[in-house]
Amino acid sequence: MKRYSFILILVVSFTCCLVTTSFANNFSIREVQQILQQLGFAPGPADGIMGQQTKDALKKFQQQQNIPQTGRTDQATLQQLEKRKGHGQQQAAVQQTQKKQQFQKSNNEKSAKHQMYAKKSAGDDIKQIQQKLKNLGYHPGPADGVMGEKTRQALNQFQKDQRLQQTGKVDQQTMQALQTKQPRRQ
Repeated sequence: MKRYSFILILVVSFTCCLVTTSFANNFSIREVQQILQQLGFAPGPADGIMGQQTKDALKKFQQQQNIPQTGRTDQATLQQLEKRKGHGQQQAAVQQTQKKQQFQKSNNEKSAKHQMYAKKSAGDDIKQIQQKLKNLGYHPGPADGVMGEKTRQALNQFQKDQRLQQTGKVDQQTMQALQTKQPRRQ
């Protein structure tokens, strides 16, 4: 009888251990770290090592959840992590969306400023190009900041002479050639 009681106790103990272990095994340390990170705690790198940062993050999480602050992945902690698992992902998605919106807003503001500057400086840039073309012996008309027909013809001729694609527009290659070309001697 004692033998059966002893075996029964062993079986019950073993079963309890399996249930607890299987519950605990639903989360690896790495997964716990990832969930804590998603929830805004700082467990350190998700490396699967139960280091001091992970323990401290667990304690903060446990404190927030009003469960004993052990710094361990006990059953109560794992249950709370399971409940919050999706919440952290949703929160991360919301934060990512907010960052994208801020980035787009910033880019829109920069683009608007750039367009305003571009309009203001375009005339000045064209004046400089017209003056450079004139200094190089081409005939762009008056240096008035207007990209007129004479300026386009002069630009086309310059592009042809420099063996560039003749577009009549100031592209990067044309601008580079204009900046490096020395004025003709008179």
